[in-house]
Amino acid sequence: MRPVPKTRRPHKRTNNGCITCKQRHVRCDGRTPYCRNCSRLGKTCVSHLPNPTSSVLNTVTPLDAILHSQKHTQEFWVATHQPTADTIYYSAPHHRGIPSAALAIVQQSRSISLARSIPHQCLQTIARDYVPKYNYLASQYPCVKHALVSFAAYSVLQATGSRASHLICLQQGHLAIRDLQKQVQAFEGKNADAVFVASVAMGSAARDWDQWLVYVVAYSKILDRIGKEGVSTIFPDLVTPRFQLLRYDPTDTCDLGCGTDNHSNPAGNQLDLLRASIGNLKIMVDEAQWHASGFPELEGLVEHISKAFLLQTATAQFHHLALLRSWLFWLDLSSLFENEGLGKILRGYFYLLVLVATPLYPQGFAQRVAKVATCQTLQIQAEVEVEKLFECAFWHPC
Repeated sequence: MRPVPKTRRPHKRTNNGCITCKQRHVRCDGRTPYCRNCSRLGKTCVSHLPNPTSSVLNTVTPLDAILHSQKHTQEFWVATHQPTADTIYYSAPHHRGIPSAALAIVQQSRSISLARSIPHQCLQTIARDYVPKYNYLASQYPCVKHALVSFAAYSVLQATGSRASHLICLQQGHLAIRDLQKQVQAFEGKNADAVFVASVAMGSAARDWDQWLVYVVAYSKILDRIGKEGVSTIFPDLVTPRFQLLRYDPTDTCDLGCGTDNHSNPAGNQLDLLRASIGNLKIMVDEAQWHASGFPELEGLVEHISKAFLLQTATAQFHHLALLRSWLFWLDLSSLFENEGLGKILRGYFYLLVLVATPLYPQGFAQRVAKVATCQTLQIQAEVEVEKLFECAFWHPC
């Protein structure tokens, strides 16, 4: 008797499946922002098709190749996945080996990150240009995966004081350090990006200024090596002069050619002068423009730093200033400020605020960041001609 041939069960085709599943030739449930397959495997879920007339669709590039190309990374991601509140600051790292409790912490950190006082332009830059790359590296390197989860747990810890998040931060941080040491010992061009991202994330979850500086110096050396040796990187913006505020080499004594005396006035007086100057600008600007430019978030940062001066210990100040460190890292990387007059003025005020906060930084880093902030403020003054807006008693560039 001849066997009855098996018939394939018919199923309804869908046009809503994500591009990642289509490349893997697996069925997709079409959920957004992350389908079940991508969530389970920790893959980047590109779930929205671009305009059919877009040239991006002329060729389908494998995801790995896209993530290794700076041009394609940004164009492809913008075309296929416009950032929303669900994607900004959160895209699950590679899930395998991560406890469910830790994954819940990662999800909780998303809403906490979105509530922080940081310009939406910076959030869009993170979601569009960096989150896909972080996820790619997390799927390839355990040090990146565990470091990102540790940082997420740190964010929840600072917001809620949760003991569970503290334990997850320590556990995942220990796993990240163990693999990071292996990657550093076997350092070569192809793992440079992974070592960089893991160092940044671990620095963001540091326990104090001393530990934070260890990671800042480490990733600064990685960036220097990438730049000098021409190592291929998916983070080209970070090896240009554009990214200066959070790069630090304690052995570098070179003078940037700028200086300022911002210690003649107490910090409280400086902050009052800065508030008054920002208030004068607010009167001259349309309300919609004011909110769109990120100035309300800057006003929130001013008050946040004001509270830091009232804290009694350097460790308490360090944890409180996590928001300022986010601004220091991301503001100069946000391309949306480049050709916007009001955006440049915001950056000028931010650099003045950085100068006000220099007494809170470790000494060597304080000198470095003061020089960079002074040079940047002078450049912005020359470009937008708003010297009078920056007239503050503590602003005396030499």
